[in-house]
Amino acid sequence: MKHDKTPHSLQSKISSSYYSIVLILLLFGLLSISDLLYLKQQSSQGQVIASFEEEVLEMRREEKNFLLYKQAEAQALAVKHARAALTLLNDNQSVFSELVGTPSSSKLHQELERYRHQIEHWSQRDSEAIRMQGRTITVQAEEIKAIEEQVLKQHATDALNLMILGLILTSTLVLLIGRRLRKHAIEPLTLVEQDLKLLAKGERTQVVSPSDDREFVLFTEQLNRALRELEHRRRRMMHSEKLVSLGNLAAGVAHELNNPLSNIYTASQLLTEETSLSSRQQRWLQQILSETERGRDIIQSLLDFGSKRPFQKQPEKLSEIIKNTLHIIGKVLQQSGATIEIHVSESLTLPIDRLQIQQALINLIENSLQAGATELQLSATACEAGANLIPEDAERIGSQACEALDQRPMVEILLSDNGTGIPKDQINSIFDPFYTNQPPGEGTGLGLYIVQEVINNHDGCLAIRSTPKRGTQITLLLSNN
Repeated sequence: MKHDKTPHSLQSKISSSYYSIVLILLLFGLLSISDLLYLKQQSSQGQVIASFEEEVLEMRREEKNFLLYKQAEAQALAVKHARAALTLLNDNQSVFSELVGTPSSSKLHQELERYRHQIEHWSQRDSEAIRMQGRTITVQAEEIKAIEEQVLKQHATDALNLMILGLILTSTLVLLIGRRLRKHAIEPLTLVEQDLKLLAKGERTQVVSPSDDREFVLFTEQLNRALRELEHRRRRMMHSEKLVSLGNLAAGVAHELNNPLSNIYTASQLLTEETSLSSRQQRWLQQILSETERGRDIIQSLLDFGSKRPFQKQPEKLSEIIKNTLHIIGKVLQQSGATIEIHVSESLTLPIDRLQIQQALINLIENSLQAGATELQLSATACEAGANLIPEDAERIGSQACEALDQRPMVEILLSDNGTGIPKDQINSIFDPFYTNQPPGEGTGLGLYIVQEVINNHDGCLAIRSTPKRGTQITLLLSNN
């Protein structure tokens, strides 16, 4: 699936939505904290104003006691409360100036100072002036208190309105972000789900990307590639099943051919006992006997190869297995114009399943021929425990038995060819089932996979070393005890 433009990213959209929500909540939190801090400040100012008003009222109460009863203690307490009010006014000038302005704050300070001086140096003629001065200060204190309460109430109202507005904006933005996520994530996923259901019913062969977001594009591309691969493997599996059926048919035909060949062989042997035959006729009979025996051997090899029996290891001569293998694929070697050199001792015996090893050798030789090899070498050597058998640059495939090579005696089977070789990035894939580089219809991709399974069944080790355009060497290591 090709795209003319670089697809967007669903991840970036989700991330931006997430960060937007976080930013909104952060701004809303900062506004709330700011309001709380301001309310805290106003609460502190309210305490100052309340304390100031309380000192003024206490000052007036002691003033009345003093002017009524002329008690020195009441006079001292009135002076004390006046000084306390002055201290509050001096220490919190900004608070008072913010509420009533600097001029009114300064005037209140002067009146308090005058009141304190008059009551501290009281004379009978100052009594009325003290009462008037005290009443004025009380009125001003009450006005300041009322202003402060009004300011606090107004700010609380503003904070509530701001919080309501913030909640409305936050809810609106969250809804918009939710709609955006639904459009770009949930709805496309729903479409993918519908396509998968149609795919499961067999009504579709591929999935269409519901969005141009990178994740959906990559997902559908990979899924469609997997579907194509599954279809390809299904066809190969059908082809392999056909080959199995064809093999069974060939085995049946071979069995039927075996009887007439036996009759020909018997008749030819009887003819050789005739004394009236010329030497030329004798040579013909010997040729008939030789070719008939060769045909019987090939048919017996086909019957053995096509037979189905449980895995069973028993001592076998490797040279005999290789001889039977060449009987089966001799025609293939001849048609390809390839030659194979065999270097195997006649006495080399090891515990193996004869038919499985034969099948593995056939698959390996055919794979070399398909790679264009014209010269092959097959050798086998018995090795003692502890021998370093696998080259350092060889790639080990499959069984973990490769890790325990130095613990037991082994037989090393080497198959080398001069074919086209295998690219390094494909070596780990060629033993996968259904993997092939052949054109469609010219290979099942199961040959090397079967080789790996055979070696694993024998607890052996498989290694491969290949150089493109120079050939391949495959090492089979099988236990010899």
